[in-house]
Amino acid sequence: MPYKLVASTARQLRPPLTQSWGREDLQHTLLQKATPDYPYPALSPAILEITQGKTATDLKFENQPNIPRHLQWSHDGSSFVTVNEDFGCRLYVVPSDVLSATPVPKELVPFSRMFQPYPIIAHSVNPEFSLYNPEETMACNSMLVSMKNLPIRMLDLIPGDARNLVALYKFEDLLNDRFFTTYSLAHYDETTFFAGSVNKVAAFDVTRQHEPAYVTSLTGCHKMGIVSTIVPSPELGRVYIGSYNGKVSIVDVGSALPVLSKAMSLEDSGSGCGPEREGVTQILESQNGKYLFVVRRNTNTISILDLRMDLELVGSLTKLELPSLKPTSNQKMYADLLPQSQGLLTGDVYGNVQWFRDAELGMDCTKPEILIAGEASATTISAVKVNPVEPGILATACGVRRDTAFDLEEDTEEADCGVKIWYK
Repeated sequence: MPYKLVASTARQLRPPLTQSWGREDLQHTLLQKATPDYPYPALSPAILEITQGKTATDLKFENQPNIPRHLQWSHDGSSFVTVNEDFGCRLYVVPSDVLSATPVPKELVPFSRMFQPYPIIAHSVNPEFSLYNPEETMACNSMLVSMKNLPIRMLDLIPGDARNLVALYKFEDLLNDRFFTTYSLAHYDETTFFAGSVNKVAAFDVTRQHEPAYVTSLTGCHKMGIVSTIVPSPELGRVYIGSYNGKVSIVDVGSALPVLSKAMSLEDSGSGCGPEREGVTQILESQNGKYLFVVRRNTNTISILDLRMDLELVGSLTKLELPSLKPTSNQKMYADLLPQSQGLLTGDVYGNVQWFRDAELGMDCTKPEILIAGEASATTISAVKVNPVEPGILATACGVRRDTAFDLEEDTEEADCGVKIWYK
């Protein structure tokens, strides 16, 4: 049974970026009028303003699509959070009748929206968040964000104060009187989260707002450069970390020491771009606990590392390519695993969702199945997320930045950008 599009943000997030807020406000107003018995919270106003005296940088930014760079489902599958190009975070509630038979997909409207003063570098949504959490667990309805030269922020996802600020955590370089730039964040358990910077990973206790509980330095053979992704494995008492120089390491949480590192060689992907351009953007631990799937930029393959063999490369998942288009992208791509070891899903630059059915066998795979085929107006699908409660529901984020003068001058109305929900 093929996947069917049941809901999307439609044209709300398409370029120009500075008009996306007005489109969302309009749809929010229409939703309020259609459901007068439910008091929807007001959307926070955008704090990002483009001045009248536009510079070249302003103009380039203004004509960008408002790309959802990442999305995360709530633990009960009833809502999801996105982090967008406009320094904003959005919470969407899935319509209760989203699976009802209708000829036209329903339009998703932000339930809440909050903005930060600077670009969001890294974020982590509490894995236990839900709008329907009981009152005693409402503290789980939060997310962490990092920005340059600022402390790490914990934000409340429940609509309220426009700032939604709950707490600040200082990852400081005391010698130089500045904050380390935090490039990656990850919740470990109810009380602990990790932050990654250059050759450093810090563990924070959420109840302490001043300094990390400890900092692990990654030096010598474990030197990482920029720590680009952190993946917790509480059951095994460790975290997996990846870097923009193409390295993967394992850090033991109990001893706060790195125990194993693996440098991804150019031969692993065959792209010849160099490790600095093949940075690790995501690590997924297989559901059978045997492998790590390593997603990188500028390569058309996902590497498979065997945890039982000291992170030995044992295979790769190679996406299908079209001869008329470049198969790789510098844009960050995020994959997801289906439950019960049913395989791995990932988007591509053609607007397809590809399914590697036998991914968890730890072998090479060069013939994935196309679960969702891209249309003529499709752009890069940068994130695919499986609903944690109903695996038949997928959420995808799509959109691509426009970097050339030609891109900025051409008619962008047909450029696809936004979030879509699919069901089979």
